[in-house]
Amino acid sequence: MNRFIGIATAGLASILLAGVGTARAGGHEGESFYVDARVTEVEPLTRWVRVTTPREVCWDEDVERTVDRGRGGTSGSTVAGTIIGGAIGNRLGKGHGDRAAATIVGAAIGAAIGRDAAARAGHDRRRVVTRERHCETEQVTREEERLMGYRVVYRYAGRTFVTQTDDDPGETIRVRVRVAPIQ
Repeated sequence: MNRFIGIATAGLASILLAGVGTARAGGHEGESFYVDARVTEVEPLTRWVRVTTPREVCWDEDVERTVDRGRGGTSGSTVAGTIIGGAIGNRLGKGHGDRAAATIVGAAIGAAIGRDAAARAGHDRRRVVTRERHCETEQVTREEERLMGYRVVYRYAGRTFVTQTDDDPGETIRVRVRVAPIQ
């Protein structure tokens, strides 16, 4: 009978233990928690990138222009030519009527010669030099090294793990541990 009670007790104990194990696993499968793991190595991850930025470049420049003075530029030469031509025509004219006609013709020819001479000499135009500011936008390209994150090596429960982070974690890194039964 002792033997029967021993077997029954052992059987009951194993049923109870099995039930406790099932009860514990039920509802808690995949439970996770957080711990601080020791960081053993941190390596900055960088890469070279091309950066293009606009830059305004300005300079001053002398600009020479020829400006027409208009009709006023040749008027002095035209008047002088009219007077000189009229005087010459008056001298060359022989009679009273001829002299008047020669004076008029001489004045007209003198005016035309004076106007053409002034135009050829550039009296109706003038050169003007002005200082002008010019600007343009140019694209300046340069290479720079950019930080992309950190390669972090850490140890937890005697094992080594590697991850990548945006920031340097320091001496420890917060990790999530998930506990689940093997099935």
